[in-house]
Amino acid sequence: MIIPDKIKVSGVDYKIEFVKEIKDDLHEAEYRGRTIYKENRILILDSYSTEGKFRTILHEIIHVLDDDYKLEMEENTIRRLTVGLYQVLKDNNLLRE
Repeated sequence: MIIPDKIKVSGVDYKIEFVKEIKDDLHEAEYRGRTIYKENRILILDSYSTEGKFRTILHEIIHVLDDDYKLEMEENTIRRLTVGLYQVLKDNNLLRE
């Protein structure tokens, strides 16, 4: 599957960057991906497989949509939606190789 270096969400271009580490100083946690809204950047851990990177990008896109449309979804809902949407894309051969 092809991993893009940028993606447009709600009319805004987000640069996708692959990094060695992602930390959140407020929660003292490590993440697989993170969106920096003010800079229009999506950070993804570089150590993941291509499939893992794609799933994480999809997860971050859902976070952006959640924020843009004020859906107020809980993290668990976003995780489940990510898994379900990824499976639909995969099962229907909608992921570009």
